[in-house]
Amino acid sequence: MKITHIFSFLVRPEKGQEVQSEVGGTSIPLEGNLYYMLLTIFERATEDCKIDITFLPSGDGIQFNQRRSEILDVIKHRDIKHAQLLAKHLQSVTTKRSKLGLFFIVLGRDGGTERIYLSRFPADFGIVAEETQNELHVELIEQVFMKSEKSYKAVVFDGTNADSDFWIGKAIDKQVNDNSVSISGYWIKEFLKADFRTTSAAGTRRLAKAIMETINQTNDLEIKEELTSAARLSRSLANKIISMDNFADKFGLSEKTKNALISTLRNRNLRFDQFKFSTSEFRKHVRFRSLQISNGAILTAPLNSFDQCFTKQCIADDSDEYLFSTQGTIVDDRLRAKKS
Repeated sequence: MKITHIFSFLVRPEKGQEVQSEVGGTSIPLEGNLYYMLLTIFERATEDCKIDITFLPSGDGIQFNQRRSEILDVIKHRDIKHAQLLAKHLQSVTTKRSKLGLFFIVLGRDGGTERIYLSRFPADFGIVAEETQNELHVELIEQVFMKSEKSYKAVVFDGTNADSDFWIGKAIDKQVNDNSVSISGYWIKEFLKADFRTTSAAGTRRLAKAIMETINQTNDLEIKEELTSAARLSRSLANKIISMDNFADKFGLSEKTKNALISTLRNRNLRFDQFKFSTSEFRKHVRFRSLQISNGAILTAPLNSFDQCFTKQCIADDSDEYLFSTQGTIVDDRLRAKKS
């Protein structure tokens, strides 16, 4: 994929300000160190950006998205005027927490395939020291960018047809440290007017079914216990943005348990899909915990109250046998053809 144009803009944090500052921009020459750094991340964009996003249609149900339309204008006209409009939108939703940023729009082409790559690098502090013959001048400056090419947020869109393509893109946010929020909301929802491609219900359902399938398929008790504990603690994820990958990291699942969980997916890359965790959807698929012991007994209780329903006591320090006990009145008694 060959780069054809690069535009860069200084974007200030001016969300909520009625009067917005002018956004200064320039075209970047297709040569030099900056060009080659941008070329490197541009070429690997579809590999680095693992989070699938999609533009949201307008509220009246029409298949139209204003930001997508503006991106298509940039691809069509390839000039700084249309690119600047995107920079202005980004400035209007950038919070003071995100600070000053350097915004790049990179356009490329390979045969009939067009690519537009949008990235934002944060400003950092730096110290400039100038030594004269008799003294040293030291100054603290804020507008230091790209001290590391590993700290930025980006999105990429590829396509051949402006009418049908460029609805789905891939994003990444290497500035977010909290694994429960793997991409900034303002970057995707406010700036791009997009959302995660995987809905809350679909993502949660996929995770729940993967947990159930892994537990049912494996004979490894450690894997079963780790996933059962993670499922019990999943209430803490309510309404948080997660993926199956960082679900495993958040609850400290071992590598073998993580691999067993991911192996249930038809496509391993689905582990990177972001979605908002839904407690109610999770409970539809993971409601009860059943424990089978060597004497043939099966203990079943609601997932989140299993340990309150049954007390567990080890027979001896050097034994792997346990004594389970429970107490209550009989409210039902059934015969079953199967264990579950």
